Amino acid sequence: MGRVEVKDHVLWLKRLHGDPSLKARIEALEPDQTIDLVVDGFVGTWRKMRANRQGGYKTPGLAPLGAAKQRWGLLYRQSKDRGGAVVEVDVANKSQSDREQRGRWTAPGAKWATDSEAERQAAWEAVQASWSAGWRSTEDYGPRDALHERGKK
Repeated sequence: MGRVEVKDHVLWLKRLHGDPSLKARIEALEPDQTIDLVVDGFVGTWRKMRANRQGGYKTPGLAPLGAAKQRWGLLYRQSKDRGGAVVEVDVANKSQSDREQRGRWTAPGAKWATDSEAERQAAWEAVQASWSAGWRSTEDYGPRDALHERGKK
């Protein structure tokens, strides 16, 4: 399993890290050939980009198709504000049928439904403990006008 940086509308091989065999497998694809990938828990179809018209060299990237395009677009829009994101990527599991896998995405909170009651309680207590964490002022801030005057100096 590798990791890919989400920094464009397509998946660029230069941004794929951590799994040399996955990178080699994608590089070996011919232009317009498709591959099913699990990207950030979402299974979708990706198409190897066509060769450059002027130079004729292979374009080292994959373009998402269908539901994968919508999901990748969402990841890209969310990561653009944060300067990029890194998500996991792997070849789709061939033991399940394509129809069972296609478009499947596990929401970040979906594990909650399969956790035991003790795990849920521990998670809830951790959330409650985080509410009181952090810095708090012990002094009065003073009047509103004085607060704004302090910021101008």
